Amino acid sequence: MRDSLTPVGYIPRTADREVAEALKIAPVVVVEGAKACGKTWIGRNHACSEASVWHFRDSYGNEIDAIVDWGDGRWIAVEVKLGSMNAVDEAAGSLNRVCAQVDAAVTGPPARKVVITAGGFGYDRPDGVAVVPLTALTA
Repeated sequence: MRDSLTPVGYIPRTADREVAEALKIAPVVVVEGAKACGKTWIGRNHACSEASVWHFRDSYGNEIDAIVDWGDGRWIAVEVKLGSMNAVDEAAGSLNRVCAQVDAAVTGPPARKVVITAGGFGYDRPDGVAVVPLTALTA
């Protein structure tokens, strides 16, 4: 197994050494450049994991702000409520309702259900939803 998602046949770029050094200092770096200069491949070359993120809405209007899917059966459902803390109960209820409709035999159950808030404290609710303040996700 490779240590990264380096594609077979990857041609190292000048920026690879700089990105590797920067990742020793900080867990995240920004790679900027012109279109088609290799930013995506550089990112994949240094990644320890890769995930897809999308929005979900069904024909009844039920939605989840973000689904993070690692492509190996693990996924999380995320609602973002940056307004009133009263919205946490509504968001958690929505996450539980929509996730209960998912065919777990096909997708597997969510590894985590998360409500991101503007502030406050992070905690796990009795219904299995984690409440995470945005400040906990920033560097």
